[in-house]
Amino acid sequence: MEPRLPDFTPWLDQMEHNHLARWDQLPDLELYMDQVITYLDRQLIAFKQKEEKGITSSMINNYVKDGLVPRPKGKKYQKRHLADLLTVCTLKPVLPIPDIALLLKQVPEEKRPEFHDDLCDMLDDCFAQVSGQMRESLQQEKEDSSHLMHVALQLTIEAATRRTAAQRIFAALKEQEDKGTGKK
Repeated sequence: MEPRLPDFTPWLDQMEHNHLARWDQLPDLELYMDQVITYLDRQLIAFKQKEEKGITSSMINNYVKDGLVPRPKGKKYQKRHLADLLTVCTLKPVLPIPDIALLLKQVPEEKRPEFHDDLCDMLDDCFAQVSGQMRESLQQEKEDSSHLMHVALQLTIEAATRRTAAQRIFAALKEQEDKGTGKK
């Protein structure tokens, strides 16, 4: 007899109910680094694997140094910083940092709130879709890990295909940007 499948219900519930803060829900107060780390860890809990330690001050400092996130003002991070950090942390498992930098560079300052809210909406939609797909599969085959393996394979293939499409788009955008600046 095969061992019983793990209970995914707590994680699925978390995925469905833990939404990233929309622009208007981001803290208006300026935060210090340790507060930013705590805030991001709470916001990104659905992404965290048990063995991962989460975002660190070194990571944030590198994002600032690389120009992904603006420099904090007097060691204090504002709403814009939090939104950009949430974007970076959400996309980093799928996209290379240069592609994320290119994406963020395309967003004018006045469109940042709309961009951030769109990202949150897309994430909610994807979480709902994946959660529904997993719940349906788990109900169909409560004791059969082969069906669950099929779902994992399907999700992996979808992720790989979508990542490839995104990479093609970013390559075209980079090429367009390079032509505009005279780079080769």
